[in-house]
Amino acid sequence: MTTDLFRLLCTELGYDPASVLVIRVRPDGAAVTYTEPSGMPRSRSHRLGRDLGRAA
Repeated sequence: MTTDLFRLLCTELGYDPASVLVIRVRPDGAAVTYTEPSGMPRSRSHRLGRDLGRAA
């Protein structure tokens, strides 16, 4: 997958887009499945921040 959104998500989460297999986005976070340089697949979860500022 090579869409701009995919590349942006990979970059923001700290991954090389070429190594990412899947990004699953949930309301509270994202789970990334990627391959290590050895070729072994790994998964990590990331909490996603929200802008909870109040309107003036």
